[in-house]
Amino acid sequence: MSAFGSSSPAAASQNVAVAGLDGQVTALDGDSGGFQITLPASTSLHVTLGSATVWQGISSLTELHQGMFVDLDGALQSDGSVAASRVAVADPSAVDVQRGPLLLVASAVPILDMYPRYAQGKALPFTPTFGADNMVPGQTVYVSTPAFADTGSYNAVANTITLVPQTVNGTVTGVGLSGDFSVYTVSLATYDLLSLLATQPGHATLLISPGVIEVYADTNTVMLTSSAPAPGDTLRFDGLVFNDHGTLRMDCARISPGVTELSQ
Repeated sequence: MSAFGSSSPAAASQNVAVAGLDGQVTALDGDSGGFQITLPASTSLHVTLGSATVWQGISSLTELHQGMFVDLDGALQSDGSVAASRVAVADPSAVDVQRGPLLLVASAVPILDMYPRYAQGKALPFTPTFGADNMVPGQTVYVSTPAFADTGSYNAVANTITLVPQTVNGTVTGVGLSGDFSVYTVSLATYDLLSLLATQPGHATLLISPGVIEVYADTNTVMLTSSAPAPGDTLRFDGLVFNDHGTLRMDCARISPGVTELSQ
């Protein structure tokens, strides 16, 4: 573990001092000697440097790379940029970061619990889990068995059950942002198994809104549409579907034009 202290911001009297500003580097400006960052709220900000800028974790701008997470102090300028007095990189190899208070430091095992007030990086804004306690009908799985029982009922003991990608067709009803992800609220087609099977009696886990799925897409998602998804668009979404405490969520790998459901 390590800790970074703050230096006094070099702010002129007409400028506003900022401290502990976190963001991810999106571009380096070789001409001005500064760089661009994206804040956790997805706002873009230009950072300028000076001879008095203090570096922590790395020694200079030459060690800064696109994708790194920085914490900085400085002064907000009239053009909306920040003149940095301190730039810190806690972990040059980090791909995800979270910031928030510790809630528990366990004595029995070396674990801790924290409340992340915000996060940045490639991690999904929800915890994708799949197991016996949260499987739901309609999820696509791959099952391996030693042999099917010779009873005529095709019952067998599963060696492994693996969640695999599947395709859902539906209409976008809402668009939002969560961290680095675009989030599309999708009303599933009425024939989708996730909708049809969720109301069967005797389920171990019940869905809150079985006809709705939250789809998470980022820069790695392949877009095969002519424009970004918008409310009213009928689209196909390919990815892994998870049950997150009764809400269906998809880690989306591909978005393509969908098929409009015909009225019966």
